[in-house]
Amino acid sequence: MGSEFSLSHNPDSVGVPSAPGAPALSPAHVQRDSRPQQAAAVPYRVDPEGNLWVLLVTNSRGEWIVPKGTIEPNRSAEQTALIESLEEAGVTGTLDEAELGRYAYVKGGASLLVAVYSMRVDRVLVRWLEQADREREWFRYVEATERLSRTDLRKLLRVLHDRLAGAAKLSAA
Repeated sequence: MGSEFSLSHNPDSVGVPSAPGAPALSPAHVQRDSRPQQAAAVPYRVDPEGNLWVLLVTNSRGEWIVPKGTIEPNRSAEQTALIESLEEAGVTGTLDEAELGRYAYVKGGASLLVAVYSMRVDRVLVRWLEQADREREWFRYVEATERLSRTDLRKLLRVLHDRLAGAAKLSAA
């Protein structure tokens, strides 16, 4: 991705509300080609033995998730994924070329579409913006899939694993 942009934190940023009077849509109603309202990153690294490690963070309920947030009007989905990784997980890195996929969920009566990217981590910060609100932990691929409560995120983690295995970046084990 390689483009430079400034990182700024907006503490007033919140989820996308549903339009007044509009019916709430279920995730099944969201079209694949719709513009996503949120973006997420799956921060990962591959160790010297070829094992895939994924960095997960906790949400306010203590569930393991990946960094995700609302796409601001002046930002791309890719920029948002990088910013959320920095703010929520305290990591920087490079997004892989292709989007891993998308999923939809309902929050506050609004159906939100999330674009998900994989991010090869190149730096882990000791202190980060949301450190007091979240835990972060590296998990091997199999354990990361078990920790995620969302089936759609588990499937996208499998997409990442298969892409890296296809590119011969992972061990056969």
